[in-house]
Amino acid sequence: SAAVEFAFADADRQNGTLVVLHVAHGPHATSEMATALQTRLQPWHDRHPAVPVEIRVEHGLAIEALLGGANQARMVVATRGRGAIAGAVLGSASRALVKLSTCPVTIVPRSFTTAGAAAAPTAQAAR
Repeated sequence: SAAVEFAFADADRQNGTLVVLHVAHGPHATSEMATALQTRLQPWHDRHPAVPVEIRVEHGLAIEALLGGANQARMVVATRGRGAIAGAVLGSASRALVKLSTCPVTIVPRSFTTAGAAAAPTAQAAR
């Protein structure tokens, strides 16, 4: 995922901890989901071994969970990429996060390439 690569590279540049928040829908086992996420993130962690990773699994509405965790230094969020027309405008969740978050929010489109990510400063969404 472009957002995962961006988040790892950004945390690596900033010497920060990467907090991965997954919002589960339904009564899923939290520890099993955290283990599955850790496994899925392993290839990126192998490329950025100095980045500590904290995995959180919460239940409820995604916006509420993300805003509840917005006390972080910055937030990196992936877009769902619903096509050219829809992609021209941020989705409702992205707009809400940019407007309501207390920390900087970076919106990473699926089409983002990581070739220049290491050299580029973090792109912040305008509020």
